[in-house]
Order: sequence, then structure tokens, then C-alpha cells
Amino acid sequence: MRTLLELAHTYGWRHSELLSLRVAQVSIADRTIRLDPGETKNDNGREVTMTPLVRQLLQECIRSKQPEDFVLTRKDGKAVEDFRSAWRNATTAAGVPGLLFHDQRRTAVRNMIRAGIPERVAIQISGHKTRSIFDRYNVASQTDIQDAVTKLSQRTVR
Repeated sequence: MRTLLELAHTYGWRHSELLSLRVAQVSIADRTIRLDPGETKNDNGREVTMTPLVRQLLQECIRSKQPEDFVLTRKDGKAVEDFRSAWRNATTAAGVPGLLFHDQRRTAVRNMIRAGIPERVAIQISGHKTRSIFDRYNVASQTDIQDAVTKLSQRTVR
């Protein structure tokens, strides 16, 4: 669950893209993860560089696995196909019952933008096909608006 969540939270990828990820698509040496064309919702492939934490988590996930094996597997080695029960338990334990896994997609987009990543790059990382769909995920929060007003009030008047 930890690796699945970190990947979704970092890159904004769909659960189907993450669950179908194979060891051959992960290069620890190059620090890259590749989603191949035709294997994503919009059929576009993409490649990202791993954060240090993602690299550490993926390194553990792929240890002793073959290139064709799934990255995300259960203790018995079988691919994770359905994690709704584990997700429900985790969100309840974290005090956010009802949080959808797909909400991580929105969080990743917002985090990328707030980190100063250009929108075009964030769109490419998250795999949004159109700008209008991306904009639906990049929602301004009340905190964003308050921060903007604070910045405006701190400007010197000329």
C-alpha cells in the first residue's frame, strides 16, 4: 500500500496504470519509471524520474523479481488487483474515511503546481490529455486564495 500511495501521490497516476506496472518498466540504475504507449488511459506513454523515496520503495518492491513480474504484489507474490478493503482500512485509521484513491491524482497535480513545476510538465507527468481536464484537477483552495491576498498585501505600493 505504501508504494502504491506514494506513486499516486507523487505522480498523479491512475490506479490502473500503477497496478499494471511491470519490473521491466522500472530502472533503479537510471532512476526512471516508464509507462509504455498503449498501456495508459490516453494511450500515451510517459517516463518520469524517481524521487529518492519512490526509488527506495520500488527497490524493495522489485527485489528478486523477474522483468515480466508485476511491481506491486501481495506477500504471496500475486499481483495486486483490488485494494479497496485495504484502502478503506487505511483511510479510516488515518482519520479520513471516505477519501478516494483517485483524490491522490488531484493532490499530485496541486502539489506539482505549488512546487513551481511548470504546468506543461505537470500535465506530461500526470498524463492528462487535455488542458481543460488538467484544470479540473488543479483547483484553487481557500488557502491558495488567502496566500494570494497575503502576497498582494505585502507588495510595496508605487
